[in-house]
Amino acid sequence: MLLREYQADAADENERLLHHWQIDVNGAQTHPVYQYLKEGYAAKSHLPVENLSWNFVKYLVDREGNVVAKYAPQITPMQMVDAIEALL
Repeated sequence: MLLREYQADAADENERLLHHWQIDVNGAQTHPVYQYLKEGYAAKSHLPVENLSWNFVKYLVDREGNVVAKYAPQITPMQMVDAIEALL
């Protein structure tokens, strides 16, 4: 079920906000979003597609859906502000 379909079926906003799913980010069952992000970063950086070593890896994507950058878990969103604003 797509997220938007699930949200449309949710009884109210509070119910919609309380649900999440655990998904695979590595391996044969990698969620398509993470497969896209990993492949996009690999193509941009001319590196092989790598497994994510830890959660909280962040990807920056432009308006066209191109992966612009990948940030390590220890990088905070506040440290990404200049890169984000450059894409606005």
